[in-house]
Amino acid sequence: MNNALFIADQDSRCGKKITDIFLLNDYNVIQTVVNKNTQQTPECDSKNSVDDITEQKLTRLDWNCFSTISPKNMILQIKQHTVIHRAAVILTPPEESTGFINQSHIEIQKSIDFYFRSQITIIKEIIFELKKNTPAHLYLILNSKNRDQMYTLIYRAFINSILNSEYESLYINGVENTSEDPEQFAEYFLTLISKERKTGGKWYKPLHVNYFFNSLSGRQSN
Repeated sequence: MNNALFIADQDSRCGKKITDIFLLNDYNVIQTVVNKNTQQTPECDSKNSVDDITEQKLTRLDWNCFSTISPKNMILQIKQHTVIHRAAVILTPPEESTGFINQSHIEIQKSIDFYFRSQITIIKEIIFELKKNTPAHLYLILNSKNRDQMYTLIYRAFINSILNSEYESLYINGVENTSEDPEQFAEYFLTLISKERKTGGKWYKPLHVNYFFNSLSGRQSN
């Protein structure tokens, strides 16, 4: 299995730190960059804090979150670079929400497309591709710290529905990020993914009481 990692992320701080740490640990990273014309709630600048030498291992792919064709195009571009056996999709609810009841019809449609349909379509395409490249691992990361409760609950239910599915030699697991420190969580995720456990359907969550020792073993629950 090669050392390539595909990260589908809507420009979150967590995603940037994961990309940085994996690049520094000699991984080749393929990272989505949300099209600025479609970006709703950017958390940070899209450029990573890696040096020029490390950045040679980074491939950026434009993601139009309002297009159902964009995920297919990204997979085709990935296949031109490498065969992926590892992927992570980072699901980040908005920090604040006025609630659907207070939004216009257009705002509701944009929220559904950006936060839900885009995630469903890209996960679907990733699963189809990974099934061709088994053994493979897919990690669905939920950023739940200080996030909108409604979106978080929907994401969690969506991830659970995927974890209940079984694919031969494709191991899909959920990872919940409740840390306020993106770098700390990125270090935990690096430790988790490097173990490459051949199990699926589990939730992993870092323990924050004495992080140095507990990052070596994630808390698991079904």
